[in-house]
Amino acid sequence: MDFGTGVETLLEGLRQRGSKRFGLLETNLVTRDYRHSDRRRAYERHAGPDSREAIVVCEMDLRSIDAGAVGFRQLMREHPETDTVVAFTDLMAMGALSAAHADGLAVPGDVRIVGTDGLSLGSLTVPPLSSLDVIHCGLAEAVTDLIERVLDGTAEPSEHVTVTPLPLWRESA
Repeated sequence: MDFGTGVETLLEGLRQRGSKRFGLLETNLVTRDYRHSDRRRAYERHAGPDSREAIVVCEMDLRSIDAGAVGFRQLMREHPETDTVVAFTDLMAMGALSAAHADGLAVPGDVRIVGTDGLSLGSLTVPPLSSLDVIHCGLAEAVTDLIERVLDGTAEPSEHVTVTPLPLWRESA
């Protein structure tokens, strides 16, 4: 998964839509020790100097919507200049969206919110959730094609596939 190009494309598209200060809601399962994800490293590379430190690592279990709401509030408290929040799951972004509404913030007027998955469920939120679309980026097709080539002997021994998630623009950003 080429998150570097995907996140760069997402952040550039957000800048074109007026975003200036980004914040990141990163994920960490409560059962694991935290280490920076490829997505976080891509964010840090492309977010710009004013946004690199605006990161909240959300400890989560299966209640990632709750983690998104808690993380959103922490991010906005610690970095109130944030005008765009990128959450590294759509469910966390939905929690952030819910917290923004409850706190009286207009989305996308006061703050833009973007997830990372591309869940069709995001089309049902108010406003519909923009996302870095991992689900529909062609990964399953690319892996299936590679498996078929391995099985029929036409794949190279060290061959691998790379796909790039692209922004799915909806009304939240």
